[in-house]
Amino acid sequence: MRRLFSDYLSLGTKRVCKLPITMTNESLESNVGGEMASAEDNANANFGAQQNHSVNSVDQINFTPLSINNARQNDNFSTIARISTRNSEAVTSNKSFSDPLPSLSKSRKYHHDTPYTYSITLKTTSTPSRTPNLSNSWEFAGWGSTYYIELPTNKSPGNEIGTLLGQWRATSIAGNDLVASVLYTIGICTVVAGKYAPISLFIVTLILYPFQGIMSEVGSALPLNGGSYNCLLNTSSKWFATVAAALELLDYVTTAVVSAATATSYLSGQFNLSSFVVFWMTVGLLIVTAGVVILGIKDSSNLAFTIFLFHCFTLTLLMVASVVRWIIQGNSVLAENWKDPGSGNPMLDIFYGTCIGLLGITGFETSVNYIEEQKPGVYQKTVRNMWALSSFFNAPISLLALAIMPISTFKVHQNDIISTMGGHAAGSWLQTLVTIDAIIVLGAGVLTGFVGATGLIHRMASDRILPQYLLYRNKFAGTYHWIIVSFLIFCVTLYAIVGGDLTSLSGVFAVSFLSVLCMFAIGNILLKYKRGRLYRTVRVSTGVAMFGVASILTGLIGNIIYNPSIFRYFVIYFGILFSIMLMMLNYVWILKTLFFYLDKIVILHKYKVADVIVRLIRRRKNQPVVFFTNTDEIHILNKGKPISNLRASCIELNLFDALTSWNIAVLYVKSSESSGHLKFIHLYERIEDIPPRLEANHRVLDELYPKIQIDLMFIQGKFDPETVGAISAHLKIPKSLMFISCPGEKFPYKIGEFGGSCNSKRFRQNFERWTSGNVHVDNLIKRMQEEATSSKEILEWIPWIKLKNFRQVGRGGFGAVHVANWVDGYIAYWQEKDHDWGRYEGGSEVAVKVFENSSNITEHFLEEIFAAHRSNVPGLIRCFGLTQQPRTKNYALITEYASVSLRQVIHSPAKSSLNAQDYSKEKLKILMDIASTLDKLHSLGIVHKNLHSGNILKKSNSTFMISDLGLCFQANKHAHDKEFYGVDAYTAPEVKRGKPHTKESDIYSFGVLILEVFTKSIIFPNVQSETRVEVRPEIPDKLPSPISHLITRCWEEVPENRMHLDEVHRVLSGWWANLWDQADHDLMKQFEACDLQYITSSRKFTISKCLNKIAKEVSFDNETDSEDEFNPHKPLSEDSNIDFSGLGI
Repeated sequence: MRRLFSDYLSLGTKRVCKLPITMTNESLESNVGGEMASAEDNANANFGAQQNHSVNSVDQINFTPLSINNARQNDNFSTIARISTRNSEAVTSNKSFSDPLPSLSKSRKYHHDTPYTYSITLKTTSTPSRTPNLSNSWEFAGWGSTYYIELPTNKSPGNEIGTLLGQWRATSIAGNDLVASVLYTIGICTVVAGKYAPISLFIVTLILYPFQGIMSEVGSALPLNGGSYNCLLNTSSKWFATVAAALELLDYVTTAVVSAATATSYLSGQFNLSSFVVFWMTVGLLIVTAGVVILGIKDSSNLAFTIFLFHCFTLTLLMVASVVRWIIQGNSVLAENWKDPGSGNPMLDIFYGTCIGLLGITGFETSVNYIEEQKPGVYQKTVRNMWALSSFFNAPISLLALAIMPISTFKVHQNDIISTMGGHAAGSWLQTLVTIDAIIVLGAGVLTGFVGATGLIHRMASDRILPQYLLYRNKFAGTYHWIIVSFLIFCVTLYAIVGGDLTSLSGVFAVSFLSVLCMFAIGNILLKYKRGRLYRTVRVSTGVAMFGVASILTGLIGNIIYNPSIFRYFVIYFGILFSIMLMMLNYVWILKTLFFYLDKIVILHKYKVADVIVRLIRRRKNQPVVFFTNTDEIHILNKGKPISNLRASCIELNLFDALTSWNIAVLYVKSSESSGHLKFIHLYERIEDIPPRLEANHRVLDELYPKIQIDLMFIQGKFDPETVGAISAHLKIPKSLMFISCPGEKFPYKIGEFGGSCNSKRFRQNFERWTSGNVHVDNLIKRMQEEATSSKEILEWIPWIKLKNFRQVGRGGFGAVHVANWVDGYIAYWQEKDHDWGRYEGGSEVAVKVFENSSNITEHFLEEIFAAHRSNVPGLIRCFGLTQQPRTKNYALITEYASVSLRQVIHSPAKSSLNAQDYSKEKLKILMDIASTLDKLHSLGIVHKNLHSGNILKKSNSTFMISDLGLCFQANKHAHDKEFYGVDAYTAPEVKRGKPHTKESDIYSFGVLILEVFTKSIIFPNVQSETRVEVRPEIPDKLPSPISHLITRCWEEVPENRMHLDEVHRVLSGWWANLWDQADHDLMKQFEACDLQYITSSRKFTISKCLNKIAKEVSFDNETDSEDEFNPHKPLSEDSNIDFSGLGI
């Protein structure tokens, strides 16, 4: 077989060499399930002293395994290769590789014994690096891998359905906004249109009629929360969907502000308050509502339904009273009003009245935002009901108002005209009733604005088009306080800018609302064109959709012409919101631009600003994206623009039009998702069904795109909602980042069946059926159940009687550790047929960690141990919940049971069947996995605080996982009590001196872990415990110097100078790659020379000791119970006596 590669290979930071490579003898040996990386950059000095150095001769160059992937198109950064020639040597550098799957079951291997031999002509190139002073090797995402993985027998849910809303409760939530708009629309519309106001409002009803079908078609095709943002995200580009998101968010802002301002206006009309008082009452109402939402008090369907009924009753009573008043006084008032000349142009009055009157249907667009919580088929009825309500109230009330009140009254009481109408119809009692009703329903509108905006902003922040700090939660109530505070600031500033003028506010409201409604009509048109194959129960013609767009655009333009100043306010706020979102969409590009200009400012290089920028870019690009494929064709390469994805918000499944177009998927990820990691997944039922060219084509794509790591995964199973849910849970990838082809009408599943977050309503139904006896424990478990997005994030209260067959397996500083059988088993999936949780059959063997003296367990302790549970980071021992001993009242943590710790493996007398080189690779692989998991925790602001080899555990047929996060102080105390538990040898010196745990103290502990893994030594074997505070473990001379240097870097005296874990991971990955490639002979010799025998000592190894953090009184007790000791030569139990060859790596 003969292949030709012609590409750029960067050697160092300044030199790029072009290598026309002709393969004359090809053989491939790769374990594509592993992880490949490279060592630190040291190529500059080895390829010639001069930048313009050239090699004109043709050399025979031997490429070691995996070197076939060296050729990458337009690659300006280092690649994986160590090239040996007669005259020179080049070593690659600074690779970034993502972690392999935590539960890799098997990988495909290709075995050939003959190394690659290439005829290569080396030439220099005139194309320099864009950043000659700073290395750009970080842009290389890493080589893709091929995986075969097996999913758990019990799958995760495809769509978890709890109690859904019926027709009228669903109508009431949006209907409150819709019917409440009567309170502020009729006055404004009558002032503008005069006697023609009823005609204008009737025309509004006619315009709204086709939107029943337009929005019903969108809702039936894409039954997803998210409104117009989600619709356009699924039918257009991401930036256009961002426009809709900004409009929808501005719609929520104006909803809250207009509702608050109108409520205080009605109160002012009742008590004759000054404008100054009204202004600050409105601001106060917004602040109080924000406080209520921050405290976690949310709207409910029952409350909304009650308010809806009361409001409809009040308006109906008002209409009846007005009819009676009209009959009593006759047509005299109506005839007098008809004589009003208005503007002198009836058509213009009707036109402007219609434009302003469109404000009377606000709320019509909100029902789709909670469509997933509605029963099947209810959304169409909800839209129909809202049109009927609008038709029943708006125009008739306007006519009745003109029949009993002169037009001059409308001009004086424009902002509280409905309560004034009640006074004219039946006296002060009805006026008071209408005022109370207005305050209640408009206050609910303010709350709806805050709650709706919180959900929308959270969705957009999760989609990475708003800053991630908005996702931080309030520890007390679990609410997103930064979202709420930011929304409050926008509301207050908008109200202040317009000076409290309700007319201007209503104009901005109308523009934003009409823009959102127009986006729905545009989305319907795009849905027909791009997602025509999607199943839907309602269809409208393209002409109807275009009429909707035209009518709404006409109303939008009319509002702007009538009051141009409102457009200025609208542009200011829309511009601010859209600019923020646009910056987040181009986040990586902006950071790369900063990196480019930073390269020019050499004086700033010493401040490590470049490292910060690179770290931010990597954090952004580390999130994998999944693309499902069922064919091996990649026939559309580099042609045109990528077809946009269909993204399901809460169903959270994305779609591509061309399933066979792998390259289109890559182009989309490259342009829209800011991700550097793409996983192609092929589901198969029989091994024979796998297309033969999948892996070859995968390698081609992986070489085409050096800035994206492209993996190929084979999973046995059927493509259905349950399998997709299981894959999402197994890979820890949200369904919003998973893509499939756009299904046709014969597709056996509905789009809505593929997603669904863990439905909190099912848990709420059981809240009254259990209690732990501790309000802090109850609140934490309830909050985590409500916030869970998958079965793996669920936390339960587990009664002690549900645990059987206890046996104690250990004891630490917190108490005893038992293994027990959980009779019910953990929640594993959702049973669609029974609408109930499915649990692991036959019970589950779990670890029960009992906390001594924990009967009065603190909330801070609970927050510490469950912080990582919320993060959903792979590589952590799963936590199932809490229980309590009936006799001692001590609480216990229920987790996965892992029978083997890393400490046991390190000190096991079992001999490895591997040679020295492979043995070192196994050690490096373990450390790489741990470093990667710990780095991900640090990126989320989570510190382990008690890392040591005993807390790194392994189940059968799995990799090592980290456990016991945050367990560094007693359950009945706080972190500030200055009493911590931990393994003294692993504890950083600054922590022993009284400083808090930090990421840097975890890095120190990881350095000790490296020492223990490579030397098998028992730390501090001959040092008195009283002196251990200031003494670091001794590094043996026979330890390879690179390892010694790495450990020393992790033990820097100044914590801020310690290596970051991503740097540690890159170094370990580089060593692992060099050992695998057999590329660095010096490094290989050092590792082979490393003494792999046990370093024995009679010294006791302390599992957990209490560390008194007062610097002057630091002491350690040498005496421990026998269960606290670890004997490195004690035989392991039969189920845990393993060696490194069985680690499944």
